[in-house]
Amino acid sequence: MKTTRDKKIVSRHFLFCLFLTIITGVMLIITTGANAGMSTGGKFLGNITQSGNVPSDFGTYWDQITCENEGKWGSVEGTRDQMNWDGVDRAYNFARSNDMPFKHHTFVWGNQYPSWMDSLSEDQQREEVEEWIRLYCERYPDTEMIDVVNEPDHATPPWANAIGGAGQSGHDWVIWAFEKARQYCPDSTLILNDYNVLRWDTNNFISIANKLKDRGLLDAVGAQAHGLEDQSFSELQSNFNQVAELGVPIYISEYDLNIADDNQQRQVMQQQFPFFYENSQVEGITLWGYIYGQTWRDNTGLIRNGQPRPAMNFLCEYFTGQDCNNMPTPNPDPDPDPDPDPDTDSETDTNTNTDSDTDTDTDSDTVPGCGDSSEPSSGCGVNAQQR
Repeated sequence: MKTTRDKKIVSRHFLFCLFLTIITGVMLIITTGANAGMSTGGKFLGNITQSGNVPSDFGTYWDQITCENEGKWGSVEGTRDQMNWDGVDRAYNFARSNDMPFKHHTFVWGNQYPSWMDSLSEDQQREEVEEWIRLYCERYPDTEMIDVVNEPDHATPPWANAIGGAGQSGHDWVIWAFEKARQYCPDSTLILNDYNVLRWDTNNFISIANKLKDRGLLDAVGAQAHGLEDQSFSELQSNFNQVAELGVPIYISEYDLNIADDNQQRQVMQQQFPFFYENSQVEGITLWGYIYGQTWRDNTGLIRNGQPRPAMNFLCEYFTGQDCNNMPTPNPDPDPDPDPDPDTDSETDTNTNTDSDTDTDTDSDTVPGCGDSSEPSSGCGVNAQQR
């Protein structure tokens, strides 16, 4: 039979355990909630670096990150065999420190590749492309998502023949790139990314995607979602549904609305964003910039002079039920480890060109393959530097 003293000891022990449980739960909520952004339901709402850096308020709103320019081959290897990983390190380590998925943009693209590639033989070009993919994967093996090929028919690399050319499939060079990405980054989601997927080039994109899918190389597709501002909603729905028939996950990979009028931008956002986000096949949405004056198009910014535009307030209300100005201030890790794995840096990092906004391919100021003047909002003829 327990004495009064025994009962008091048990009671105190119970209260102490209860206290520890409560404190642990609170700390868990604080830890896991910090910098988790606004999204819920297992889908991310991401964004990109701005002017080569991660903005201090990034974690308040976004829970996935992509480098705008720093991850493009020309930014990393502007000088042959001299790798500048600094910009990618910043974003990648921010993602790791704040429990966010990281997406690499991009392996193979006909813009912003190193200009020295143009003077090499085809054998050398093929070796360099494979080395670029291999070195990235060795340094960032835990990358969740990769845009393996960006804009295949709109910005075909001039060295595409070196990695397979058209071949029997019509896109052997795209297949080669995905094979190498699978070889060196076996755990990453491999994505075919393009613009006008939801506008006027839907069928062509689906054709290329099917060539990869038939070979077991396609994990997901990326629909950039630029230039949808004046598209009818019914056409957008129809084209999206065609892409969805591929049966693979869809990422809305570079979403923005180039609209100067605040209220009009909100209205379009209110209609399009929930359609994308609430579709079961959409795994996540990455917006292409948010700080006004630092985005690649003049009127796509969502926060101007520190204040949210109405479209941004809509996103805050959609996810949190409150205005952006009432959201908590995050406490991100401001100084993550600058080198994710120094032992895997097999190339000397001596490239002094740290301007991630520089287009090292001086012949690629505009998007090639865009000659349809009937589609003024399709993104054709604009500077391709930051796509």
